Amino acid sequence: MNDIREQGCMRRLLSAWVSCRRGSIVLYMALLIPVMTATIGLGIDVTQSYMVKERLARALDAAALAAAGSAGLTEAQMQARVDKFMAANYPPGRIGGYYNVKLTKSGDQVTVTGSASFETGFMRFLTKDLGTINTTATTRVNRLVGSNIELALILDISGSMDNYSDSSNKTKKIDDLKTAAKSLIDTVVYTDQSQYTSEIAIVPYAVAVNAGTYAAAVRGAADNSVFNITGATKANPVVITTGGHNFKAGEVVYISGVKGMTQLNGKFFTVASPTATKFNLSGINGTSYGTFTTTGGTGTAACTKLGCQNYYFLSATGTNNFFGLSTCVSERTGSAAYTDTPPTSAANRVGMNYPASSNPCLTNKVRPLTSDKTVLKADIDALTATGSTGGQAGIAWGWYMLAPDWGYLWAPNSNGSYSAPKKYDADQLHKVAVIMTDGEFNSPYCNGVIAKDATTGSGNTSDHINCNAPNGDSYSQGRKLCDGMKAAGIEIYTIGFKVDDYPNGKALMQYCAKDASHFYASQNGSDLLLAFQAIARNVSQLYISQ
Repeated sequence: MNDIREQGCMRRLLSAWVSCRRGSIVLYMALLIPVMTATIGLGIDVTQSYMVKERLARALDAAALAAAGSAGLTEAQMQARVDKFMAANYPPGRIGGYYNVKLTKSGDQVTVTGSASFETGFMRFLTKDLGTINTTATTRVNRLVGSNIELALILDISGSMDNYSDSSNKTKKIDDLKTAAKSLIDTVVYTDQSQYTSEIAIVPYAVAVNAGTYAAAVRGAADNSVFNITGATKANPVVITTGGHNFKAGEVVYISGVKGMTQLNGKFFTVASPTATKFNLSGINGTSYGTFTTTGGTGTAACTKLGCQNYYFLSATGTNNFFGLSTCVSERTGSAAYTDTPPTSAANRVGMNYPASSNPCLTNKVRPLTSDKTVLKADIDALTATGSTGGQAGIAWGWYMLAPDWGYLWAPNSNGSYSAPKKYDADQLHKVAVIMTDGEFNSPYCNGVIAKDATTGSGNTSDHINCNAPNGDSYSQGRKLCDGMKAAGIEIYTIGFKVDDYPNGKALMQYCAKDASHFYASQNGSDLLLAFQAIARNVSQLYISQ
């Protein structure tokens, strides 16, 4: 009996102890939770303060470089430029807090100091004194020595640039490029060009390079041979009568607009037995056709050979294609292929471009050297990603924009907005090319059409011509062009934007760069911006001393 009473007593004591412990735990947790919450909140606010400071410091670096990049400005003008730059590129929401920026100038040194404040999310509940955190940052930029600058921006705007560079931020690579390129323009192009000049040319490239209004001058004018048809017989073969033509036996012509014998329209025929005013349609029996009539107008016969406005060719898959000439241009062949020889003769002209409708000529055109930042930035803002990648043409045109012997094309126009490149050995002149790509070069050419041996990413094989590129693949062309640019004294920087999955593209960028320090591998938009800023700083001979 005593044992039973003792056991019951023990159970009651144990139950009381457990109840007591539960109460202690509840009390302990009640005291601990506020402390843990405050600690976590403190950590979040402190982390936010570091982020604000880092963003502010990065913004001040960019603003100071933009201000210091223009020799000859007063301190007040530089302050105004910094204020405008910060407002446009780093609004308070991007910094993470409200800020003030102050610039001071001393000789070739510019100092920009900024202070930012943001409202805390947790510490404000502990004390009103912690409701706002202030942080500061300072950037000091020095210029080593002045020089004249001619810089060619060679920018890949192929279709892959429309992809996201950062899946978390949902930012497209083309938009990252626009931000980065405009940052370089702000730093490199001096506002005051009286002491030293600094000019930039822009060469966007995709399937080819759009030469715009310069196309006819550099690749030759199109042969627009279109002749009126005044008669077409029902004979075997059909005999075409014209007022005169220049077709040769074996050429292919395109017939359209014929009245009566409408079966001829919209078709291609081989010329046979040509005379001054007549030619036969080889093998075409017209006895079952209608009767030619001039009522309502006559038909036309147009040339379709290489150099004509429209080109009729056999595709890599054996089909017949009919592509129109564009203002884009492809690589040139022959002895001038890897030189800066100007296109003043037929032998030295650049290649034509007959693009497929599914892989069209890009709309963005080349821009010769200019110091007009408004024009340059508008060009950058207008960049549109499309098409495959004929990077060899982009590299070549970057060289042409800096080549003195091409100056007759880019000579100042009526408002003086474009400049002819200076001689390579001109005093205090720094010629620079910046080549950027996001992947593989895949579109070499044969006779103005993407070649049969083009690689993946160059569009449909049925749109390629049935001949291989006489210059070889795009990479071998790119290397030879970079060799020529370096030999001419052009300093080359290169940027590979997310190219780790494209070893050939990355290798070419590494090869073309002056040395390892001139190649930048960018994995996201922030990296790309830093790369362009670093290049701008080096080109302008600016350095951040603090």
